[in-house]
Order: sequence, then structure tokens, then C-alpha cells
Amino acid sequence: MAALLGLLALLPHASYLWVLSRGADSGLLRVGRLPPSLLNPAPPAAPPTAPAEDPGGGGGRWRTIHFKTFLLPVPTGHPDYVFMPDPALSVDGEPRMRIRIQNPYGETLASLRMDDPVPFSPPRDKGRLLSPDRLGDRVRGPGWRERLWRDVFERELDPVRRRGPWRGALALARLSYGDLLRNLLVLAAREDLLPEGAESVAWLGRDGAGNGAGVAVLPPGEGGAGGGAAREAALLLKDGMVHRLLLAHDPSRQRGRDYRDRLLGEVAVGEGGERAAVDMYARYKALPLRRRVGDEGVAHFYAAWSHDPGNPGYLREILDVLGDRGSPYAEVFRNHALRARGPGFLGGDGAADGGGRAEAPATAGPAPAEPAPADALETAEDRIRFMLDNVKPDGDRPGVMTVE
Repeated sequence: MAALLGLLALLPHASYLWVLSRGADSGLLRVGRLPPSLLNPAPPAAPPTAPAEDPGGGGGRWRTIHFKTFLLPVPTGHPDYVFMPDPALSVDGEPRMRIRIQNPYGETLASLRMDDPVPFSPPRDKGRLLSPDRLGDRVRGPGWRERLWRDVFERELDPVRRRGPWRGALALARLSYGDLLRNLLVLAAREDLLPEGAESVAWLGRDGAGNGAGVAVLPPGEGGAGGGAAREAALLLKDGMVHRLLLAHDPSRQRGRDYRDRLLGEVAVGEGGERAAVDMYARYKALPLRRRVGDEGVAHFYAAWSHDPGNPGYLREILDVLGDRGSPYAEVFRNHALRARGPGFLGGDGAADGGGRAEAPATAGPAPAEPAPADALETAEDRIRFMLDNVKPDGDRPGVMTVE
């Protein structure tokens, strides 16, 4: 292998095709063999735009809500979609914020998982050929991240496979040594960046804040009426950090496909942390109590918790506010409390036990103009017994669609 790669300077194009087909493992170059479908980008399966025809699309049926580092379209009071929190536990026991979008009958149309951001840096330990000194401005200087990021989702690496032997060979012959080096850098970046099992990649464009976004298609997962949920990872770059959102949707249902298109067309990156928690919590507290215990309030509360997932006060407060009579949201949070905190976290009546209300952030900063309800409405005696008649949480039933 080392001897063959040593011919790169003499036979660069033939050596390049060898690397694409078999990978390389030497001091000169270390890259794996990617599936052929990852060598040349593919267009998304459907245009990533919000559907033009949405019976419930007007009248405030959709809100952009800030979860972790993502701004997501969330249905509130929608006739066809219901927002459902789906908290889980990571391998280290920390809350993992997931979301389900259901229809009014409790069937999952889409599910989301938001991962923590990671730095986007040049591929490391890939051999002398891809060392920073040799790559130079390709991994240094203004704008290198944006150029490499876009190449990961757009650049063609195997013209022979895409265009056929004759036209592809001519296109390959026109590539300079510098072009081949750039292609190898993109190959290594795809290997490092894309989720395991990725089958294809495509460029989505720019989000509302001008951040570059791409999508990777993943193998089908469990769930969906046809037995296979379509799974994708949306990846957005902002300030040198990669933000990854995993999406599964039911391709057999029109509303599942519509939500997928809306999400990929509208998702954007927002700055998470304490300020975002304060903002989302303030919006939740400013709602009248009847809306606070419905999908709109729960979505804002869940968003606030996503910015401070280690704070158990959020779980105590939402269980206290929702009560224990009929709300599917209360069932979701109670089940999570039992898994994450154990039976001791809940009192004898099933309500959260912990000596008081949430340790959620103070509502500093501007809040929505709508006035908050009177404090008397927040006492245990005056809780709203809220029930969504036709909505049932999926819980942990086997076969339910998931992004995992």
C-alpha cells in the first residue's frame, strides 16, 4: 500500500481512484473506504420547504421555539399535529431532550433528537498528505471552515461513477494535483463528520441566520406504517460549531412528510444557555394557566428545561402544575421522573416531592405582553384538571418510531 501511494506524485489520478475504492492506511495517508453513495452528493428526497397547503397553517398554529441550540417550528393548537415531549436518559444518566410530533390519535408522525454541538476542525491524524502544513490555506485563513463545510455536502469526489467511464475519465483528467488534494480532504472530513451509517449527503442551503446547513440520509429505523421510518441528520455550522438534529418521520403519511419538509426548511441555530432558559421560562409563565398546561405552555417549558437539563426543579414544577388527573403530559414527565430520579422523587400522591417549586430561572428581561395569571391559580387547590381528549403519549411501547 505504501509503495502504491508513493506513486501519487507520478500517477496521481490512478492513485486517487485506488484510494476512493479501497481506502488507505499508511504514514502518507489514512482514510477509510466510504460507501459509493457518499462520494457524490445527492439531492434531498423532497424540497426542504414548508408545505404551501396546510389547513392549520394560519392563525398562529405554528411557533418558532428555541430548544437547546435549535430554533424549531412547533405546532400549537393545530388540528393535525400535537407536540409531545419525549425526555430520555443518555448513557451517563443526563436528560436527553427528544420531541415527538403526533396526530390527534396519538400516532407518531415525526420524532426529533437534539445533540450537543461539537467543534468543526480539520481532519486529524490522516497522514502527511493531509497535514496542516501541506494543506495550507485549505485549513487556515478566512473562510476555510465555510468552504470545507460546503464541500462536505456538495463536492463531487468520483466523476467516473457519476458520469460514466468516458466522460468521467475526462473530468478526472482535468483535476489538478491541488484539486485531488482538496478532494482527499473532503473525503476525510466526510468520514469524520457524518453519522455512522450515513447513506448519502446533500446541501440544504442557508438557515435564516445565514448558517450553512446540510443533511445526511441514514438507514431506515423502526416505526412508520410501512415498518420503516425515514431517518435523517440535519447538520448546521455556526461559529465553528456543528449542530446536529436527528429526525425520523413516517414517509407513508402525508402529514409526516409535510412536517419533515417544514422542519428542514425552517430549522435554524440559536444561542443556548442561561439567557435562552430565562426567555423560554418567561414566555411559559406569561401564558394564562389554561394555555400553560396545554401544548403551547408545555412546549415553552420543555424548551426552557432543554437549556438547563441538569436542574431537577423543572421536573418538579411541571408535575406540580399539571397535576395528576388525565394529562398525557403529566404521564410523560412522571414516567421520566421515575426513570431518572427514582420513586423517592415523587410523593405518595404521585406529585413531585422536593421541597418547593422549580429552581427554574428568574424571568429577567423582556417577557411577552400577555399578563401572567394570579398567584392563587398556582396553588394545589386551584390546579387545572386538563385533558387532551384524543392524545395519548407513545411512551416506551415497542415498535414506536424513534430517531435512535
